[in-house]
Amino acid sequence: MAKKKIPVARRRPSAKAAAPRKPRKPRVADFDDEDQVLGEIARELDIDRDEIIIKGGASPNGYGNGYHLLTHGGGNEWFVMRNDDEFEEAAVEGVKNDLQESPESFEPNFIRNHIDMDRLRRDLSSDLSSSNEDYVSGLEPSRFWEEAPGHNIDIPDDVQAALDSGEEPREPTGGEQEEFEEDMTNEQLKDPIGYLEDIYGKEDAQKKAAEIGGIDVDAAAEEAVRLDGAAHFMCSYDGNYETSPSGFIYWKHN
Repeated sequence: MAKKKIPVARRRPSAKAAAPRKPRKPRVADFDDEDQVLGEIARELDIDRDEIIIKGGASPNGYGNGYHLLTHGGGNEWFVMRNDDEFEEAAVEGVKNDLQESPESFEPNFIRNHIDMDRLRRDLSSDLSSSNEDYVSGLEPSRFWEEAPGHNIDIPDDVQAALDSGEEPREPTGGEQEEFEEDMTNEQLKDPIGYLEDIYGKEDAQKKAAEIGGIDVDAAAEEAVRLDGAAHFMCSYDGNYETSPSGFIYWKHN
């Protein structure tokens, strides 16, 4: 007699575990929608939406698109820009303008690094040479030979003999005068900005050097923003800014 097969118990299939819900992405506000911008910034600032209005559309330096917000009565003001790229671009454009209008407001060494020094020396050379030529030709022989060693000119034997005997030395030759003038000019052009400072003073010399030699304003502005940060040039109140959930850049103006 065959053994009765004992059926193998079938396990009831287990219920599938519920998949965890993905967190909802926060709604991204549309920068071109004033109401959405006002709502998001009001939440960020923890103030009533009805207490904040848009005064106008601009960034503080006039470059790039933005919103100028303020509370009723104007007690507090903020600026808002679309994102950090536009924030930085506006800073660069503002610095370009400052470099063109008032280069003297930047550190001298920074400006020097972006002035075409070869062009500055070249453009100064002609006027300097002419001026130094007039100076040298107007020197009395005794004064010429007194200053000559300072310009790498050896005193000739006949001149030294006259000086030793208390006699008036001879007049310098054209070649000796030219050598004197060239050394003067080369010495002054080693530091052309220093030369301009002697004439115009420190504040005006930098602006003059920029006018003559020219500044690479694009490279200078980009480096300034890279070194000091866009906020340094945009956020005059306290140098700080915040980023909203939608990526807007906003900062206090007063």
